[in-house]
Amino acid sequence: MKKTTLAAAILTAAFAVAPVARAQDAGTDAATPDASADGQDAAKPDAKPKPKPVAKPAEKPVPALWLQLTAKWVPCHDPFPLVPTPKQASAWYTVNRQLRTVRGPVLIGRTWQWEENKFADIKRMFFTKEPPIFDAARIAIRRGEPEKALTLVAPVLDFFVAVGKQVPVIVEDRESQPVSLWLRAADIKLDALILQENDLLITAFLRELKASNPESIPGLADRIRLAELSQKFRRYLKIERDIERDKNGRITKEHIKSRNVLDKDQLKEVIKETNDFIKDATDTATLAQLHVLKGNAELALHEFKEALNTFFRVSVFYGNQVKYVPIAKLGAAEAFLGMDKPTKEIQALGLKEVAKRYLRELISTYESDTKEVREATALLDKFRTKEERAAEAKQKAAAADAIITSGNEGGAAAETPAPAGDAPAPAGETPAETPAAEGV
Repeated sequence: MKKTTLAAAILTAAFAVAPVARAQDAGTDAATPDASADGQDAAKPDAKPKPKPVAKPAEKPVPALWLQLTAKWVPCHDPFPLVPTPKQASAWYTVNRQLRTVRGPVLIGRTWQWEENKFADIKRMFFTKEPPIFDAARIAIRRGEPEKALTLVAPVLDFFVAVGKQVPVIVEDRESQPVSLWLRAADIKLDALILQENDLLITAFLRELKASNPESIPGLADRIRLAELSQKFRRYLKIERDIERDKNGRITKEHIKSRNVLDKDQLKEVIKETNDFIKDATDTATLAQLHVLKGNAELALHEFKEALNTFFRVSVFYGNQVKYVPIAKLGAAEAFLGMDKPTKEIQALGLKEVAKRYLRELISTYESDTKEVREATALLDKFRTKEERAAEAKQKAAAADAIITSGNEGGAAAETPAPAGDAPAPAGETPAETPAAEGV
């Protein structure tokens, strides 16, 4: 009985394996049912097997910063991240600004251990790109959000005060020579304080900058000099902040007289100091800002032709300084408006239309939430006549109607109005196809 059972099991296994063996001898896979319904094999004899997709190797994360700690370079996370530091790449070092230490793993023998270094051990820094916190702060300045910009640059200033303002820093995507990220952060802080128009804070920060040995940091002395010159000019603007204009946008005569008598000598002194500074300066950003300052002072003195020439120089010679180009265009528009006097000869030049064209170009070119675009929009709105407002409203209504019409043509047929004479569709029913009305 046992022999019969064993023989039957062997025969059963042989019959089960035979079709698979025949299929393998014939070059086909018996386990893959690719045959068609009529019994033919769907795979062609000369068909090549499809290659399996090869998974792309994951890109290795690049450290934001390399630190030279005494005698070795170590990869490090961004010390001022806009978002929390990712958990991958745990072999990178981490900066602790509160404890003023740099902590990371180190291989001792066959085991990994944690080591801590003090900020005093940092000899050099190499950023693979400028930390994103700088661009975020600059955007906040352009949008007129000084409080946000101050919050963003505060950790940068604290870090470099603790590490040392003179520690060599290389930023790979910007410059190949050592730079001062502390000075860049200080520059942003000055711009933010200027936006706040808080002279007490500006004076206190300038005093702090002067105590930092300005000659040891390239560009710091010029930045302090420029800030003090701007502060002197702002004192004039602060006295006469409200500028009254007539219906054509021109400053009223009574206000012009009071302004000219008030600080005329001070403004001329500002222009003289600015001209002297322009002769000494070599940095393009500083030169662009000096021309903007000079143009605003000339505007305040109603030297409109001189102001126009000054603002034009910003766009022509320092056009790569995109931070100051929109300010110069806004100033040029105001200069054109100031030159637009109520005489036939001047009105024939169409200066008002030129100014409006400048304002429209400024509004259409730059971001809508920037300070200059908001001022240009408000200024342009003052010069619109009733006819222009009505034409603009009509144009917007026509554009809205065009959008609605295109939506009806491409939308469901139920939303297309039925032609005259057709019975309306019963409530709750939607016709499968509704002919479009003539003229729609």
